[in-house]
Amino acid sequence: MKTMQKRAAVYRVRTWRLGLMMLAGVAAASAHFTWIAPSASPLAVGQVAKLVIGSGHHFPKSETALRLVDVQVHAITPSGKRTELHPTTAGTSLAAEYKVEEAGMHRFVLVQDRGVLSWTTNGVRAGGKAEHPRARRSAKVYRSAVSYAVTPGSHFVQAKPLGIAFEMTADVSGSQVALAVWKDAKPCAGVEIRMAVGDHGDKAIGKTSPDGRFVYTLGPDSKGALLFGVEYVEPASATANYDRGEFAASVELQL
Repeated sequence: MKTMQKRAAVYRVRTWRLGLMMLAGVAAASAHFTWIAPSASPLAVGQVAKLVIGSGHHFPKSETALRLVDVQVHAITPSGKRTELHPTTAGTSLAAEYKVEEAGMHRFVLVQDRGVLSWTTNGVRAGGKAEHPRARRSAKVYRSAVSYAVTPGSHFVQAKPLGIAFEMTADVSGSQVALAVWKDAKPCAGVEIRMAVGDHGDKAIGKTSPDGRFVYTLGPDSKGALLFGVEYVEPASATANYDRGEFAASVELQL
């Protein structure tokens, strides 16, 4: 009897561990997005646009508010003027406001540069291998998010990369969205692009070509807000104080 009970206990433990492994596999298959987006579209000249900055697996539902100390947010007007924005925490997201003063396409930009972090037995800590030699991994962590929004009667125009460390751009022409991924303003090839699909998480739609581009064809019901995202890992140099660079970028469109 004791032997049978012991075997049953071992079986339950193994089943429990297997369940955790399966759940971990499901979580790993779902991308984590960070985004910035206006709460309403199209934009209206003379009005104040409310922006939402979110983070999570099911766009547009934000799960966790980013730390204000880690983020920089600004807008770029159709004429190219840059306006710094100052977000505040609003529950599980961040919020910002922007006065729309020009007609045309506006860009909203979020940069989250967390520097070098280490994953230790005591959680995630600032600093690299020198500060945490027993860490499971040390990484330089950088995210960016861009949103394109237009005023009534205006159209999307091709936007050049901003020249930040890692970013996505988009060019909408008819039913096609030409996406591009850039690292230090240079094309990033072979990166998998994922598209958010609401409560269903996300799906892979393809990889960037040698020139860092991928063209996605919109369906007949592709209306409202669309979000595309990428994640990219780059091994660090032998002299770096971290193991790798972990980059992510997204682009949101209001169609």
